[in-house]
Amino acid sequence: MAAFDRFGMMPEIMEATQHLGWELPTDIQAEAVPLILGGGDVLMAAETGSGKTGAFCMPVIQIVAETLRAGTRTSTAAATAAPRRAGRMSVATREANFAVSADGLLCQSRAEFQWQGGRGELAATKGAVVKNGVYLGDAYEIPSSLRGQPLFPACTVKNAELKFNFGAQPFKHSPQGGFKAMNNQPDANVTTATAAGGASDTWKKSKGPVALILEPSRELAEQTRDQIRALSSFIKDVRVRDCLMIGGTNARDQLKALERGVDVVVGTPGRIEDFVKTGKLDLNRVRFFIVDEVDALLSQGHEQLLERLYNKMPKQTAGNRLQMVVCSATLHSPAVKKLADKLMYHPVWVDLKGLDSVPDTVHHVVVRVDPNADKSWQKKPAALRTDGVHAGDNTRPANMTAETTSEAIKILKFMYTLKAIDAHNMEQVIVFCRTRLDCDNLEKYLQAQDSPGPAHKYPTRCLHGSRGPERRQNLEAFKNGEARILICTDVAARGIDITGIPYVINVTLPDEKENYVHRIGRVGRADRMGLAISLVATTQEKVWYHTCPSKGKGCHNTRLKSQGGCTIWYDEPQLLADIQEHLGVVIPTSDASFKIERSEFDGKVVYGEKRNANAYAFKGHADLLAPSVAELSDLEARAQTSFLELQYKGTARV
Repeated sequence: MAAFDRFGMMPEIMEATQHLGWELPTDIQAEAVPLILGGGDVLMAAETGSGKTGAFCMPVIQIVAETLRAGTRTSTAAATAAPRRAGRMSVATREANFAVSADGLLCQSRAEFQWQGGRGELAATKGAVVKNGVYLGDAYEIPSSLRGQPLFPACTVKNAELKFNFGAQPFKHSPQGGFKAMNNQPDANVTTATAAGGASDTWKKSKGPVALILEPSRELAEQTRDQIRALSSFIKDVRVRDCLMIGGTNARDQLKALERGVDVVVGTPGRIEDFVKTGKLDLNRVRFFIVDEVDALLSQGHEQLLERLYNKMPKQTAGNRLQMVVCSATLHSPAVKKLADKLMYHPVWVDLKGLDSVPDTVHHVVVRVDPNADKSWQKKPAALRTDGVHAGDNTRPANMTAETTSEAIKILKFMYTLKAIDAHNMEQVIVFCRTRLDCDNLEKYLQAQDSPGPAHKYPTRCLHGSRGPERRQNLEAFKNGEARILICTDVAARGIDITGIPYVINVTLPDEKENYVHRIGRVGRADRMGLAISLVATTQEKVWYHTCPSKGKGCHNTRLKSQGGCTIWYDEPQLLADIQEHLGVVIPTSDASFKIERSEFDGKVVYGEKRNANAYAFKGHADLLAPSVAELSDLEARAQTSFLELQYKGTARV
């Protein structure tokens, strides 16, 4: 409990961390929590399971609770009564490429083909515009609806910079006719951004959230909402109201929650976008915009959605600027850097993950799938169905075309998956497939291997986007051991947080090398050993790549994408080469027996269990290195003796 005290956390949140069993903050929490509480934008990356969710949930809950306690929702009196600041340009109310100096008096944009602008923090209720001290007359008529309303100074520039003087320095051309600079005006003539009405009044009346947290999958959204509730459960004097907005759930309940008023919204892109478009989700009160697993959201094509949501949020609310927190599996992606440059204000980068690497608790191997070497595919099991890409092709064994080889790869991969499960007697395994159709077909094949009766040898569950109503039940069945095998796609796997998973099988390599690390990172957590097996074809495989409006529903167009169809040739040998180059390693290989070679100092390995606590493996490694260490010690002693002898000989000559 005292460990979190140094962050300045509320006692109620510290009590919640103790209840959750968090004895010490993780590295990412120690770095990110103070930065978020400090009010800055933060970009953070750390290993999966490192506490990223807690790192942004704790400060968000604290600030939301403090806001509720202060009564900011119903009153802006404190902001109105605050001492007036000197005139300056706002760092919050500006466009992305409009830079403002620390003192707020120098603005700059180097965009050559786009106008960029911003506004000041002081608004005038009366006055005039002069140039070089000369009054130029009426520039234009102010609409009657705006008369008497405070007006903010603003400017737009293109590949230029502009320096402002609100009266802190003498003017080169002093205003005539009794006009004074904004800094020298009485309070009746000027007002601040927060006291000017508009944004603060809208914030006060809004029932929308203070924090919006966007997640790429339902499971992650549910886990984040659960953590919000757990961390705020001991706060009694105010209630932090949350709302979970995900597909496959009752939208009516979510709408009722919004009508009552919410403080934190956690959701997935589809449902959030729908509620914002229809005006059901009001973003006028948002102070925190948190984008979790941003690399996954960007790979799903949600870059424009993130920008649209950001543009609908006020950049300044009740005296506070919009704060953005972005979490990513890696910060080395150009797409992530581009988004940060566009939407975030001088973000602090917290990268505790660095370049992708494989932990030493993970053994990962490649098993080659070669239809020319292994002819067992010719005796295809009756229960095995492939994806139908070659339904119209002649794929008989006597006709060994590229299409026949591709179909054989599909058959062998399912057969190899079953062999791998049996070879290692896998009690718990996550199997990754490329498409939802592959997941469904593999599930049916494994279930067909069960003999009649109540006992199931291969209890299997699926986790992907088309299994909406089943997703929670299937994940729970896998967690509690009711199912041994969980078959899923990459997106669905983002929401899996289970410690001690011993095995992962990649039926097909991912098309993004970073996702390979995400997949195999499901094993080897909490210092437990894990094995990841990748089934890699030796030649290209023809697979679905739907660009049709239905996204594959009812689509049977097996022509190549280049020919207007919905298939491509998937080059796994090249993908494997890219992954190995990315990791800087050569991944060991195994054959269809699935026997795993281990180094002589690994010791006895039991996948899913912690490394040998009696340090047997370390002892074996130390014994192996002992002769080399002794030799190095002898060389060092001789080198030092030789140096001393040479030194004394030189002294004798003098």
